[in-house]
Amino acid sequence: MTYNTGFRIMNVSLVYVSAQGNRAGAAKHALLPVGRSRTRTSHLRVSAIKHPNPILPDSKKIFIFGLGYTSIALGNWLTADGWKVSGTCRNPARVEALGAKGWTVDIYDPARGLKLTPELNSHLERSPYVLSSVPPLALALYDPALSAQKALLRPLAASGRIAWFGYLSSTGVYGDWQGEWVDESSPCRQTSSKAIVRQEAEAAWLQMYEQHGLPSHVFRLGGIYGPGRSVLDTLQREMSELSMSQQRRGRQRYTARCHVHDICAVLTASILKPRPGGVYNVVDDDSAPRTEVMSYARSLLAGQGQGQGSRSSVAGEEEPPVLSAREGQSSERIGINGTVDTHSQSAGRGRGSGPEPLEEKRVRNRLVKSELGVKLRYPTYREGVAAIHRRDYWPLSQEDLRMLS
Repeated sequence: MTYNTGFRIMNVSLVYVSAQGNRAGAAKHALLPVGRSRTRTSHLRVSAIKHPNPILPDSKKIFIFGLGYTSIALGNWLTADGWKVSGTCRNPARVEALGAKGWTVDIYDPARGLKLTPELNSHLERSPYVLSSVPPLALALYDPALSAQKALLRPLAASGRIAWFGYLSSTGVYGDWQGEWVDESSPCRQTSSKAIVRQEAEAAWLQMYEQHGLPSHVFRLGGIYGPGRSVLDTLQREMSELSMSQQRRGRQRYTARCHVHDICAVLTASILKPRPGGVYNVVDDDSAPRTEVMSYARSLLAGQGQGQGSRSSVAGEEEPPVLSAREGQSSERIGINGTVDTHSQSAGRGRGSGPEPLEEKRVRNRLVKSELGVKLRYPTYREGVAAIHRRDYWPLSQEDLRMLS
């Protein structure tokens, strides 16, 4: 007996049994026991990944709530391997552009009373894989977008039609750790309203696994960068054009970030090796400060090859003494993300009339490597920024960047 997703009943059951005894821990963002995976994720195509139960061609269908920068990149990545993509957005011009790719896309905005069209609802019912990149609007109990998505997915989960569900969250939920290392088992110390509602959304999706069997996976993304949204784009802007949030983040000593290419690699690896209830940090190996990244980018633009800049500590290696947030501040207040991404780190709220406190932490990424077998194509900002400088757009295209601008 098999699911229409191509996964054998025995293997699907094993996935749930392995997490059964740890469901309470998963709901609290704790790690589940894992072993080292033998899979290795291709840098270019999903088809290069070896897996004992490959996804059948008829099951290569993904539905994406909120087609934006990262999720469009994922759609391109999967389409290159024969997947069919459908989903939602809130921009009519984007609907037309994505439709030209052969994707089925339409407007969906439950906060404004715009429901899923019958055609999209049909595609959702026939898609074993579902991703939500929709940021929270409010606390879980009062978020119309979150409530509407849950209502759509609840019966599909109960009937076993969904093989994998992913939610894009943020490392901002960890809050301030004064420069210490955090991993998926670390408590969340967020204080900002954005991070609080983000963690509420995480808990709501993990609860859907607990109560309704939705195979939920949470991905805590660092600052997303890539073609069109990088330090190279920021350098073309005047300081006056940067938001206060961008300028504030420029003072941080440690910054979690990840190239959009590697985010797609992690999501694809999870699709091929689901672990419902799992929480994953998606960041690169280097929590370098933005000022160091900015210096490197300037050297590239000046034609100085691999650039300058020292090296900050790499995740998992020997740790330098931790400086306080004040000691770690730089006089150069500028952010590296040219366009602020929905899933960038949330800013903390200040007190009184003084400067807002910084949220300093270093985020480990061991789990995506040990469990999912991901090898980052861009392990530090150096490789990622250099690739952008070379005009390496994949998994986006120039047409995508024009559409997203």
